[in-house]
Amino acid sequence: MAKQNTLRLIKRAEEFLSVAELHRLPAGMRGIYILYRHRRRLDRYDVVYVGMASSSIRVRVRSHRKKKANLFTHCSIFEVWDNITKAEIEELEGLFRHFYRFDSRASALNRRRSYKKLKRIPQIVAGRRRRWKPPFPDTAPLPNNRSQRTRRKRRAAEAER
Repeated sequence: MAKQNTLRLIKRAEEFLSVAELHRLPAGMRGIYILYRHRRRLDRYDVVYVGMASSSIRVRVRSHRKKKANLFTHCSIFEVWDNITKAEIEELEGLFRHFYRFDSRASALNRRRSYKKLKRIPQIVAGRRRRWKPPFPDTAPLPNNRSQRTRRKRRAAEAER
């Protein structure tokens, strides 16, 4: 007997799919995708990008692969049901982007870090000042893209040889 899906928005999911396995994705899937960089030494996956596809996730991830190939190694795909509108997919993406807006690695590729519509909704605790900046301003931010810094160091070392 097939498993019954109990989620309202997500129809199917595939997590931590290697870039080499992208050809296995079916065409025409709509939904949210997350791009990760696998850190072998630590055996961790860092989020580098959160995106949406209103027509085909496979096409979107492949276009990222051409432009940002060395920045991610794996991806997670979350396909939405057919009755979910493009606006609802955008809202999901905006919410995820909002979660990761202060993460220096995830923010490196996401140009739109926040979700403006989320700023317009009513607050739960009335009179409380909204905080759209990190609650810890004293700490110095991490570099936006460590892989770029590493590449620069390698190039400088090669140029010295």
